[in-house]
Amino acid sequence: MASDNNLVAMADRLNLTFCRDHIEEIISETTNSRMNPREILQFVFSREISRREENRIRIGTMAAHFPRKCTLEEFDFSVQPCIDTAVIRELKTLSWAGSGSNILFLGPPGVGKTHLAIGFGLLAVEQGYSVLFK
Repeated sequence: MASDNNLVAMADRLNLTFCRDHIEEIISETTNSRMNPREILQFVFSREISRREENRIRIGTMAAHFPRKCTLEEFDFSVQPCIDTAVIRELKTLSWAGSGSNILFLGPPGVGKTHLAIGFGLLAVEQGYSVLFK
């Protein structure tokens, strides 16, 4: 349809990539759900925001150069009972990053230092911080 092409061109010009890439789905979903104009705008804007957030996290993660993906949720604290989980919970607030401080993990090989560092790095990226893994 010529009108869909026009909508795609306008979405592209406004850098609304989700709208541009999913125009048919948006029209179908909003029509089938009988959304009112306010609901349509909320639907479109929320999807666009989600896409941008996903892209920001993906780009930030690539820029950090993590050697692999390790999340804090995946860390097995039962294997390292000497790690104080209360300290980990406090560090997860990222107040240290907001104040410009660093955290340092010390210990022998194989105890999870890299896993924790990557986990905190991923969390920081998700929260909007720039991260570089070295």
